[in-house]
Amino acid sequence: MKKYTVEELAEVLAKHKKWLNDEDGGESADLRYAYLQGAGLQGADLQGAGLQGAYLRGAYLRGADLQGAKNAELACAMMVVPAEGSIIGWKKARTASGAECIVKLRIPEEAKRTNASGRKCRAEYADVVEVIGAGYAVSARADSVVYKPGDRVYPDSYDENRWNECSNGIHFFITREEAEAWEL
Repeated sequence: MKKYTVEELAEVLAKHKKWLNDEDGGESADLRYAYLQGAGLQGADLQGAGLQGAYLRGAYLRGADLQGAKNAELACAMMVVPAEGSIIGWKKARTASGAECIVKLRIPEEAKRTNASGRKCRAEYADVVEVIGAGYAVSARADSVVYKPGDRVYPDSYDENRWNECSNGIHFFITREEAEAWEL
């Protein structure tokens, strides 16, 4: 796995920009098997870049254009759900009156978790940290799952097949913004 310095990565991206603009000295970015944890790639135009096996966990990709990037979907999916340690997740749910609210969850280290190629994730179980906008919340899909701060919640079952994105499990997103944008 190649670990780039800030200067080396900047040079690769500068050449890639020239390649995209069909300028002399340009070449398509080859970031295959690159170690890019923590790399600031916000706004980077990575169209057509090779990302096979790239390690992007923690890379900041906001506004990055990955259209046509080879293996971008796989590389992004690998960074979505951390495989180790407890993590914070966010979920949109409903209050007792039916209004939308946000639930802050802690996914314990021992809980199985998965995601398909999108940003929606599932967990085997979760601890409710906070219900924002209400004292408790109810799952929009399963009325039997009630979210109360301090409680551990379990789905009726958990599907370990990551490609069944909308299957059984406690659904959540990595960021609060994604949960807020989710349409129930």
